[in-house]
Amino acid sequence: MEEFCRLSQKRRGYYIKYAGSDISLNWGSKGVYFDGSLSGVKCREILNDIVRGYSTKKYWIIQKGYLADDRAQFITRNNEMMDTRTHSKFSGFYGPNGLSGILVMQRLFYKVHGTKDTVVSICINKEEVCAFLCAFAPLCEI
Repeated sequence: MEEFCRLSQKRRGYYIKYAGSDISLNWGSKGVYFDGSLSGVKCREILNDIVRGYSTKKYWIIQKGYLADDRAQFITRNNEMMDTRTHSKFSGFYGPNGLSGILVMQRLFYKVHGTKDTVVSICINKEEVCAFLCAFAPLCEI
């Protein structure tokens, strides 16, 4: 950890995310940090807190960050077509047979979450979703 936190902010580039059910941490991105924006001291402080929290079942994940601007076309609430540069977040959802769908959120700010200025899209794997639904309703037709 010490060696990792001594790396320059530019060389770190990971997201540190709370992975538990404590709503004081997993709501509104309170438990999400981009270590590329943290000082070495703050990075070490957060990682030390995570290690201490492990014994109380507070679990975290560290995920490689890929920062890139995307172009997004979307329809506004006023029914106007817009085109802008955004940051994107892709969240995969899995069923018994693999990937069921992807929730895509795009926003002008690098910290992407479901605020009112977030563009939201859903991409689904039709066969996987239908197979999953029919497992619960065997009489349905695809």
